[in-house]
Amino acid sequence: MKFAIFVCFLGVLSFAAAGSIEGKSKEEKEEIIKKFYKCIACSPNDQARADYAECCKKKPKRITEISEECKTGILANPEDIQSRWTQICESDEILTKVYSCIDEKLSANPITEAEQEEGKPYKLCLMEMNEKYCL
Repeated sequence: MKFAIFVCFLGVLSFAAAGSIEGKSKEEKEEIIKKFYKCIACSPNDQARADYAECCKKKPKRITEISEECKTGILANPEDIQSRWTQICESDEILTKVYSCIDEKLSANPITEAEQEEGKPYKLCLMEMNEKYCL
């Protein structure tokens, strides 16, 4: 479960890097994603993170695989979920590094239309979370 939550974290960045935030520049997308993750990571509400884990179950497989590749070496103590959330809450640099890694990998092998379609329930779930916890 702990690993899945982190992989989901990277998956959100994957979809953002691939352009799922329509009409926004790369920098604007990155800031939107950082704001979302700060909201979830810094929230005193544990239910926000539990809901987030549920959303992650809806993410396409290849995006998970790309995410796993990018996580290596970015967060200290990656097995400790609370430590990860604390690091995300305290550091924009972590999110920037992960976003850049995913953006680079997806530039070389973009998300397909089928993956975009498969990822719609995942993105909808995250949008609902954003409305519920972050607006």
